[in-house]
Amino acid sequence: MNFKISIVYIVIVITLIQLSCSDASKEMIPGRYSMNGNSIDSIFIYNNGTYKQKYIASDANIFYNSGSWRFNVTRIVFDDFIFFNDQGPKNRRGGYWDSEVRLANKKEVRLIYSSEDDIYYYKDEK
Repeated sequence: MNFKISIVYIVIVITLIQLSCSDASKEMIPGRYSMNGNSIDSIFIYNNGTYKQKYIASDANIFYNSGSWRFNVTRIVFDDFIFFNDQGPKNRRGGYWDSEVRLANKKEVRLIYSSEDDIYYYKDEK
């Protein structure tokens, strides 16, 4: 009998821990995001379901893109997304980017670009 009660307590504790590690909500998503280690690559996410990208190349050329986004619990999908580098767009036609959304330190919203390389866009509160 004590064993069953212990199992129930363990399940309750695990459930409470999971609930306290909350994910980002849709209301937390809108804002300006900068790529970590690289402030020249930004995404501006708006409440109305649209976004704008801004990339500043080393020769001071500025590239822009825009599209729509949607959020689903732990992921954000950008439609018409273009990845940029110093030469300009990596993909000429916009595609979609499906990114995991993480909440770091219970407050910093991150859009994961590469979890293996620890590259992400963070919500810049400036």
